Amino acid sequence: MSGLNGGYYTDVDDQRISGVFPLKGVPVLFSMRPIVRSDGTGEPRGFLLFGQFLDQHRVNTLAEQILMSFELSLPTETQKGSDNSHYQIKPIDDSRLMAQKSIYIDGEPALNASTEVTRSISQLGKSITRYGMLLFVILGVAIAITLFIVFQITVVRPIRDLRTDIASITGSMDYSMRAQIRNQDEIGALSRDFNTMLGLIEANNQELKQLSETDPLTGLFNRLAMDKKLQQAWHLLIRTSDPLTVMLVDIDYFKAYNDHYGHQAGDDCLKKVAQILQNAAKRDSDMVARYGGEEFLIVLPGTSRASAQNIAAVLQQHIAEENIEHSASSVDSRVTVSIGIAAQVPSPAESVSELIGAADRALYQAKENGRNRIE
Repeated sequence: MSGLNGGYYTDVDDQRISGVFPLKGVPVLFSMRPIVRSDGTGEPRGFLLFGQFLDQHRVNTLAEQILMSFELSLPTETQKGSDNSHYQIKPIDDSRLMAQKSIYIDGEPALNASTEVTRSISQLGKSITRYGMLLFVILGVAIAITLFIVFQITVVRPIRDLRTDIASITGSMDYSMRAQIRNQDEIGALSRDFNTMLGLIEANNQELKQLSETDPLTGLFNRLAMDKKLQQAWHLLIRTSDPLTVMLVDIDYFKAYNDHYGHQAGDDCLKKVAQILQNAAKRDSDMVARYGGEEFLIVLPGTSRASAQNIAAVLQQHIAEENIEHSASSVDSRVTVSIGIAAQVPSPAESVSELIGAADRALYQAKENGRNRIE
């Protein structure tokens, strides 16, 4: 227990303070609570203070309500630590009595209430004083309850709602979600800062996902990403009973190209071929990936084998028109490609790996038959 500017308050371990203190000679009933995180950890971000001035106007209002004038005063130092919990009635003169009652908070005197009564109605005065003080206590409780409700509405509930939003976002791992901004105060600012952090996390995740799924040289899907997308397309087409066609494209004599022109030229050649293949993927569902060193995989959901052969012929034509010199090739003076095609209507009894195996065998046959071919 300790005093504040000659007044009284209760100081507990969590820094919550409540009680009465004088402000310019006027008693103030107050309650102060720290603003902390929802889990109760960390340093306070500030303090929320509620107060009620017990000035003369307020005392007069209460006096009108209880039909008796009275006065309020702060306890003296000698009263602290003493037990004055009972009413005290002292004679003023032959016609008047002084009735006094100390109001306690947490076992310590916080306020003194006193009134004058005439001796002729002293018994009646005691009763009136008793009921009046009871009303005062009820009023004090009502004020405390009101402060508590206001604190719940303005501080606790927004923090609890924000905590629920955070739990929902972290539980779903969906960083495109955002916390609702329900207040335009410090809690609202905290919600906006949290949403800004989510935006940064989402952007970083998108960048990491793109890096993990992209071949750094050609910018196409890498093999890991293509395997995942192939599985998705396979399961989708099982339900629709549409064909799934894949093409394995291999640059003819690419090792000889690297040996003759150098690896830098080889990288440039891969980029040009990759761009031509990417341009062939006309639909959003078509996918192109770098599947090996000089091998590319084109996935065409809902495309028949006949249509895929036409696409393959156009690819060969565009690569020839690119006119990339390849004097080390045994089939042409320009860069050419061999293409293996496999098509199948997906079914639960089969797997996508069997379809890739069929395209690989077709590519091998194209190489055996002289390269620069479609099988």
